[in-house]
Amino acid sequence: MRPLAHLTLGAVFSLVVYLIFPELGWKSLIILASTILIDVDHYFVAVMLTGKFSVRKAYDYFIETLNDKKLLDKRKLHYELYVFHTFEFYLLLLILSFSYETALLILGGVSFHIFLDCFNNPRKERMSIIHHFAKRNKNAIRN
Repeated sequence: MRPLAHLTLGAVFSLVVYLIFPELGWKSLIILASTILIDVDHYFVAVMLTGKFSVRKAYDYFIETLNDKKLLDKRKLHYELYVFHTFEFYLLLLILSFSYETALLILGGVSFHIFLDCFNNPRKERMSIIHHFAKRNKNAIRN
């Protein structure tokens, strides 16, 4: 899903949460921020694959590969790890949310983001750091 779509839907979600729980006040913006900022891991992947630190070039890289089947297939060979989209990151937030309200709000935004991603771009096999490294090592042994 494109960043603008995450921003728009995240804003609507944050507003709904605010209307249901008005005592949150400005803290509902934490939900909005986490809905968007979770995608910073896409930037990290683009930097690793391209060697360029420009946010614009990272965005262009993903748009270009989505529109070009050969580039997309090449990207899949790298088996990219989106660390903030993993079960382990989610579990860490869940554990922290029992002690920290901010972690609970971030968990809400991340959950909404992952929910949206499930409809737009399901990546079931890439949802675990452990699975990522196990598959990576398995592929390295084969080659």
